[in-house]
Amino acid sequence: MKTFLQVRPERSSKYGYLIGRVRVLEKSLLSEKILESMLKAESLEQAIRVIQEIPYLGEEFQALEYRLEDLNRTLNEHHFWVVNEIASHKLGESLAQFFTMQFNFLSLKLQLKAFLAKKNIEKPLMGTLQWSRILRFINGEAGEFVPEPYRSAIQEAMALYEKYSNIQAVELVMDRFYLAELLKFYSESSNKVIRNWYLAYVVLS
Repeated sequence: MKTFLQVRPERSSKYGYLIGRVRVLEKSLLSEKILESMLKAESLEQAIRVIQEIPYLGEEFQALEYRLEDLNRTLNEHHFWVVNEIASHKLGESLAQFFTMQFNFLSLKLQLKAFLAKKNIEKPLMGTLQWSRILRFINGEAGEFVPEPYRSAIQEAMALYEKYSNIQAVELVMDRFYLAELLKFYSESSNKVIRNWYLAYVVLS
């Protein structure tokens, strides 16, 4: 029986390094010392200094300026670096998809609402979707490839907006599709621990 831990020999070292890195990061973030220091931090500068002490993650913050936008960018970039490493293994593709869905659906909301308001989004959006393709699809190029469930979500959101002329339709449809996908992940998992972990992640995120 093949398990998630059975990786091809030539990639086992890379996979082992990744798992070790994630575990060290998780243990550090949840350590009593780090949590207490974060809670006692009186400014963003102090909070970032605490983060700089965390193995692996701290490396990303060494030259960081003390601005919220830089903090968000660095955290997001680190998040996607880890997710992309997970996705590079075939058995990790679905897990990586779970961690990118939230970004994709949030970005879709912004993209659709900006399109309907005839405005442009200047800053690049987070996620794994190709936004040039999304825009062409929204503009009526039905043959443009957009992966599911995002394709169906866009079509339903646009149809509902045309019917009611209410921008809230985009929010409602995207949220429903996102929750439906989360439920799908939960339902298809046969491991009780992973099912509970999915629930905890959704509640805390």
